[in-house]
Amino acid sequence: MSARYTQSKSEAQRHTEILKAMLKKPENKLCADCKRNDPRWASTNLGCFMCIRCSGIHRGMGVHITRIKSVDLDTWSPEQIENIQRWGNKRANAYWEAHLKPGHAPPEHKMESFIRSKYESKRWAMQGPPPPPETLDSDGEAEAVSCSPPSSRCSPLTLLCLKGSCLLCSSTLHLPNLLRRPRPYSQSSTHDLHRPARRPTLRFFLFFLRSRFPRPRPCTSTSSRSTSSQACPERRRRRTV
Repeated sequence: MSARYTQSKSEAQRHTEILKAMLKKPENKLCADCKRNDPRWASTNLGCFMCIRCSGIHRGMGVHITRIKSVDLDTWSPEQIENIQRWGNKRANAYWEAHLKPGHAPPEHKMESFIRSKYESKRWAMQGPPPPPETLDSDGEAEAVSCSPPSSRCSPLTLLCLKGSCLLCSSTLHLPNLLRRPRPYSQSSTHDLHRPARRPTLRFFLFFLRSRFPRPRPCTSTSSRSTSSQACPERRRRRTV
C-alpha cells in the first residue's frame, strides 16, 4: 500500500499560486463543460477546470475516467500540477470537443448526459489516444510543410500538414477523422448508446402469420345454386358430407 503524499508548507503555497495563476487565464475562467463562471474544481488526469456541479457528475463517472480535486482545499502532487499546466480548458476541449459545434452550451436538464457522452462515450473526441497537449495549440491552422519521412501514398509535391500530420496520407493517429459527421447533441441521447436491440413483439408475429396464412374470403350468395357451389368449394364439400 502506497504511503499518502505529504508536502511542505512552501510547496503547497507554490502549488496554490500556480493554480490561481492558471484560473486567471481567459480559457480557464469558465467551466470546461457547462461554460459557466467560478470553476473551483479540476480534473487532475484530464487537465481541465470545472464548477462544483460538474465536478459532482465527474465523481459519479469513477476515478478510471476522471479524478477530481479542489483548487483550494485539496493537496496536489507535483505530477498533477505539471499535468494540468500542460493541458488547461482550451487544450482539453480541443481534444474532447473536436467534432462539436464551437460555442455549444448544453442545457441545464441535459448536463449529466452531455458530460457522460463527452468523456465516457468519447462522442466528439478525436480519434486515437490523447496527443501531447502542446500539439493542440495551432487551432486547426494549416502550415505548408513537406512530409518527413515521405509516405508511399504521398505525392512528391509540398503537402499541407495539420499539426505535423499529412492530410492526404493520415500517417498519424492523432489526426481527427475528417469524414466522420456525428449526430448533433440535440438529436441524440446517451440512452441510445446503451439501448439494447429490439426484440420481435407479438404484433410482429401476428402480422407475419396474417401475411403468410391469409384468411379465406366469405362466399358471396348468388341467384343460381350451380354458380354458388362452384364459387365456394367449402360449401360444396359440406353438401357431399
